[in-house]
Amino acid sequence: MPTVAAAATVGLHVPHVNASSETFGQASDDGGLSAPVVWHFILNGLDSGTPAAQLSVTFAGAGARNATGRPVGSGKTQHFYVGTVGHDVLLSGSANVASDGFGKLVLSHVVVRVIPPGDDPPADDPPADDPPADDPPADDPPADDPPADDPPADDPPADDPPADDPPADDPPADDPPADDPPADDPPADDPPADDPPADD
Repeated sequence: MPTVAAAATVGLHVPHVNASSETFGQASDDGGLSAPVVWHFILNGLDSGTPAAQLSVTFAGAGARNATGRPVGSGKTQHFYVGTVGHDVLLSGSANVASDGFGKLVLSHVVVRVIPPGDDPPADDPPADDPPADDPPADDPPADDPPADDPPADDPPADDPPADDPPADDPPADDPPADDPPADDPPADDPPADDPPADD
């Protein structure tokens, strides 16, 4: 009768403890899982024809998860795929396998799809309805422009005549009245003062 291999427990490769899906290496092999984040584990160095092993892992957020191994080739290597709903941290893991020989249980890579955004916008983005803080309100005129209805302060009123022009109806102050005779001419009807009376 063939010898039945004893069950063995293979712990997670120590450097992969506390691995984060945000920083661990990524690849495209998701094993057909549709979860937002898929964790791909590999156990190698098994006996030929080893039956499917059972994987148990624990995440910081998702908690405990289990997966059944997928033997490839002659069964000396098995693959495991575990999905989580978002980014997480791998705290521990182990595989139970019926094989006398075994190698390492390692985290091969993670597959990260687009994580659905949360309800809150990024902290650095201003609210969409608020205008930029540096732009003045659209309805207010620029502070440096005078009101459109006020005339410039330096221009005199249009209805007032210039201050330097004399009134149009007043005659020049230097011209004498036209009806007065010259002051130096004697009256025409008075005789000369030096002639005696005509009868003496």
